[in-house]
Amino acid sequence: MDNPVDYSNTKSLLAPRSINRAANKASALEKTHSYIFKRASADLGRPSRRSPATPLMMNPTAAWRLLCAKTGGGIALATFYRWIRDGRVCTIRLGKKILVPRHLLDVVIEKCLKGEELL
Repeated sequence: MDNPVDYSNTKSLLAPRSINRAANKASALEKTHSYIFKRASADLGRPSRRSPATPLMMNPTAAWRLLCAKTGGGIALATFYRWIRDGRVCTIRLGKKILVPRHLLDVVIEKCLKGEELL
């Protein structure tokens, strides 16, 4: 008279509907959040239209701030502009805009840290 009972599918039968609804809402939220993150990082092989994390060119004020941060300060903004005017810091001019290439600024930072003369 003993009938074997299969308990493998009893979780969905025993759980109240409110729990199932909460689980469905949670999975729906996970899907939307994962969709957002997938959209932001999708197609990593394609070139990005967004600007790089570290800019390749920067205006003189931003370059001076980075120089002060890396070398510990002590360089006045007027001195930095004088270095630009004298050609000690290489720049690129686009119309009225003056831009300092990041890789050339790194060379200036290294020379400042070593105590070498900027030529």
